[in-house]
Amino acid sequence: GPVLGRDRVTGRSCQGKGFVGISFPGFACSARVDGEVSRPGTYYALKRKWESTAAIKVKLGFRTELVDRPNGLKVVVRGPLVYALPVKASVQRVEYEKDGVERKFPYCDYVIRAESAWNYAFFRKPLNLCPERLDPIPFPRKRCLSG
Repeated sequence: GPVLGRDRVTGRSCQGKGFVGISFPGFACSARVDGEVSRPGTYYALKRKWESTAAIKVKLGFRTELVDRPNGLKVVVRGPLVYALPVKASVQRVEYEKDGVERKFPYCDYVIRAESAWNYAFFRKPLNLCPERLDPIPFPRKRCLSG
């Protein structure tokens, strides 16, 4: 599947010669059919003598990228997939009138509030953790005001 970039396509056909056409997406960075190199964004015709059931190994290479999004956000993109983590949220409609224009559902504004922890982050550089003894008060007022 698209997560690992490899798959096996199995099909039945009438015995005899023929071909199977496989279209590779242009966003892949590499493509192989039964070990043979192909090019992303092309159509690959596999010609052979077919048995009643045949399996074709397909392998696609995808780049994993950290992509900038609006408001300083980032997403992880790999091939056709955009990875996101579920965050429980509540949605509140805000209907109003401004400058003589009514903003009613579905053309109103929305306030979205997280109701679960956002315990994740992305780092562009390796993260080094240095364990230290914690103070009884992690952020003492004196240290926060002075530094």
